[in-house]
Amino acid sequence: MSNSTLNQTAIPTTGSKAYLCEEKTERDFILQTAFLILIMLVTFLGNFMVCLIVYLHRRLRTVTNFFIVSLAVSDLLISVLSVPFRIHQTLHNGIWCLGYELCLTWILTDLTCACASICNLAAISVDRYIAIVHPFRYHSLMTTRAGWVVIGIVWTYAITWAALSTFNWTDFGAPHFFTEYTCRKMDKIFYTVATAMDFYVPLLIVLIMYGFVFRVAMNQARAVASLQPVANRANAMPAVGDFPLTSLKK
Repeated sequence: MSNSTLNQTAIPTTGSKAYLCEEKTERDFILQTAFLILIMLVTFLGNFMVCLIVYLHRRLRTVTNFFIVSLAVSDLLISVLSVPFRIHQTLHNGIWCLGYELCLTWILTDLTCACASICNLAAISVDRYIAIVHPFRYHSLMTTRAGWVVIGIVWTYAITWAALSTFNWTDFGAPHFFTEYTCRKMDKIFYTVATAMDFYVPLLIVLIMYGFVFRVAMNQARAVASLQPVANRANAMPAVGDFPLTSLKK
């Protein structure tokens, strides 16, 4: 059953929604559910293994790996706290059957974890930029304490934007979370600003940082390439012992 068919329902009463929630899962939604379950399991196991390995091996507890663990935690939380809601909705042919409170929980959790994920990627890119472009200052700048501060800022930033979603930016005071047939937030201004600040700004940081890293890598590659002819000429010069004795007597 498509969303367009649902929107054409004459009177969206509680009884009609309850009837829809009791319908059998259609074939297309069964395939989608199987795919979502696979994604959830792979995401959970992969990110859980990352956290476990860093926890078990003390030598891996570096600032860079702390950022990677923070990224893994955000993705792991998505698999545990967000994807199951999507699976439940898909099992009911795209109909939201869990009520208003769980809908609000789903949206806030998804916004928090998604924002934290992309912001952790931005933090990792800054860490790699400092390590490659300023290697001699890296250990003085990226201390363990600095790493934890950055991780705290990332998660505070993500939670703040999720909390701001509880307000209606488009029409302040009006309802903006709806659960008639699907769980959704109707707020164009919020989603526009949040998309820019939660996705495009961190993405821009990632692109700029790795752009600088790429430039440094290219400069080093050119420097190494310029030394090759000198090294080849030095290797091509014959040693004294390579000359025959007759030529030396002459």
